[in-house]
Amino acid sequence: MKTLRFPQHPFTRSATLAILFALFGWAATAQTISGKVFNECTGQPIAGAEVNISVNLPGQAGGSWTITTQVNGSWNFSFSGGDPNGPYIITVTGGAHAPGFYTYYRSEGSKKGLDFDLLPDVFDITINGEAVSSQNNPSNPHTVCQNAVNCVELVANGGVDGFEPNTDYCYKLYLYSTDASGNPGQLLAESACQNFSRPDPVNPCDPGFDLNALLHQAGQLPPVIRMEVRQFCCSSGCIPGEGTLVNTEVVFIEVLEIGPADADFKLVDGTVPFGVSDRSETRPGPSIGEATCGIFVQAYTSGNEIESYQVVLEEVDCQGPENAVLIHDSGILPAPNGDLPGTYGFNGPTSGYFLGPVAGWPSTANRCFKVTLTIFNPCGGETVSSYFTIDQNCQFCLIAPPNDGTGVAVTANMPLQGVEVYPNPVKKVANFRFKVSEPGNVNLLIHDNTGRQVQNLLGDQYFDTGIHVLSRDLSGLPSGVYTYQLLIGEEVFSGKLVK
Repeated sequence: MKTLRFPQHPFTRSATLAILFALFGWAATAQTISGKVFNECTGQPIAGAEVNISVNLPGQAGGSWTITTQVNGSWNFSFSGGDPNGPYIITVTGGAHAPGFYTYYRSEGSKKGLDFDLLPDVFDITINGEAVSSQNNPSNPHTVCQNAVNCVELVANGGVDGFEPNTDYCYKLYLYSTDASGNPGQLLAESACQNFSRPDPVNPCDPGFDLNALLHQAGQLPPVIRMEVRQFCCSSGCIPGEGTLVNTEVVFIEVLEIGPADADFKLVDGTVPFGVSDRSETRPGPSIGEATCGIFVQAYTSGNEIESYQVVLEEVDCQGPENAVLIHDSGILPAPNGDLPGTYGFNGPTSGYFLGPVAGWPSTANRCFKVTLTIFNPCGGETVSSYFTIDQNCQFCLIAPPNDGTGVAVTANMPLQGVEVYPNPVKKVANFRFKVSEPGNVNLLIHDNTGRQVQNLLGDQYFDTGIHVLSRDLSGLPSGVYTYQLLIGEEVFSGKLVK
């Protein structure tokens, strides 16, 4: 490996040399500077490294140039006659490097050997497949759930390509306590140094770090943890072990000692005396009587605090495809006490959907309905549903306000327009509900705020005529605002999706 030194910079010049430069400028001198870039770990030259040359002069326009190294790691730069004397600052990008920079003046003449030892920055990290927010800090930590599988994975720098194990390096994960400024405190746990070049069937996160194993090793956890992933040059023989420190990625995390939300519900039976009916995932489901007042929600949370919930009511066909038609969507509702309410009613002021007796409105006899409850906490959520019927003949009829301007209510058989997405914002699973007028292929695309397609949720799938509901897991998407685009034949529907 090359031994690198800063070049000696003469700051005084002979009067004769100064006069010659003043009279003839630099035009008479064909000047070049050059060097090579080497890998600090292996000593091998690095092709494609970027060398930056910049000059800033008081009161004058500056300039900057970028040169890419050749296959043998070399670079060179030629000055033109009108270029100023300097100073020129020379650096290399893509990781830590030594020396930190060179300072060059044209009065030094051509110069070789402006070499760098580069410690390439070749990785970023994700947690459970999710990129870490650029706003991550001790007051805005990344949340992980202790009762879930937690994997810290390496991805290529920038998170664009998959990570390729390299036996020239190994990686080690550290957990520290921290203060409000993010400084490392007590070392809580550390992993072995691994290069992930061989499969590890015991590791549930292979190739990656099993964060839960380190959390268990740490014991009592502080509110916020400073997590470091360090990249080292391999020790002799490239057996994973600590060598020269190359790069460090730092992420602040908080660990919630809860699991994914888990709940169930029963339906209020409106017959007298009042009772409850167990939910059913097969049609037609239980009959919940005449004076139906809503859903009786009974939470089974195993101590897992609930942040919010959503209730969706639909009419479905009693046989065959569901062809669901949305009647009521509560939207995302908060659960202030960490639990679900005792009941959620569709009657009267809660939603205005079960009303009566009103003559002239359609009977609910021989019609089937479906109610879906979705609950959320930071560690995940669950969706449960039930079919049901209403035994009545226009006593308490199912309607869907608002009216059409004439005082006549719009019935539950309203046609679906476009696409409906719920919940929105979404934490994990999003439901896309849409209507296909003619059989054909459907595509559902997700674009980020730059217009780049990040997911194709259908892949040109064939659908029959009818109303369809697709549930898709979007937990892998980073937080942000996205645009969904549904293509049904020649029709295109789009809207915003918040993650």
